[in-house]
Amino acid sequence: MDKKVVRYALKYIPADKLSLGIPTYSGYWKPAPEASVGRPIDQHLDYSDVVGVMKQFNIKPKWDNVSKVPYLMFTDNDAYSYIFIEDAQTFKFGLNLVEDNHLAGFSLFDVSAMDPLVWSQINSIPLRRG
Repeated sequence: MDKKVVRYALKYIPADKLSLGIPTYSGYWKPAPEASVGRPIDQHLDYSDVVGVMKQFNIKPKWDNVSKVPYLMFTDNDAYSYIFIEDAQTFKFGLNLVEDNHLAGFSLFDVSAMDPLVWSQINSIPLRRG
């Protein structure tokens, strides 16, 4: 999620009409098989799958301060792979964009994939009437 994108959208869309889409699945980028055209494969992972990868490869996430997202970088079968993690921390960043810009709300993509800690953040959001 990018502040610049929200600012750009607000030039053309009133804040009370704009809902921010917040992904809840993580992106797994890995090299394509040799037979393909060389484009990486992007696979969506559930948060529980990400935790499994961290355990399997004994790695901890690093933080990308530009994108405001934790990520994993590791080698699997001698090839670099990356997972960009959508978790409670990234959800909070998205929620702050909604609140700071007085947007109408937010939408979640694939709630079955999300970090369980996101539910407590959702439950703490005061309902707006009006």
